[in-house]
Amino acid sequence: MPSEYTSDALHKDGEYLARAFHLHYEAFAPLYNYETRKESRVEWEDVPQANKDLMVAVAKQLLVNRIVTLREDLRATKD
Repeated sequence: MPSEYTSDALHKDGEYLARAFHLHYEAFAPLYNYETRKESRVEWEDVPQANKDLMVAVAKQLLVNRIVTLREDLRATKD
C-alpha cells in the first residue's frame, strides 16, 4: 500500500475492495446455507447507495490501517 493515499486513490481502492467483498459474499452465502437480504442480493451497481457507502467506508479504513492490502496491479496508484 502506498505510504500516503490521495483521497481519490483511497476511494477507488476502497470501492474496488468493497465491490470484490460484495461479489464474493453473495457468491458464498448459499454455500453456507445463508440467505442474504433481497435488497442487497444484486449487482454492485444496484446495491442501495447507503449500503455501498458503508462498505466503501469500511474497506477504506481497512486499507488505511493496513489490515488488508491490495496487490500492486490492483491499486489505483503505484509506489
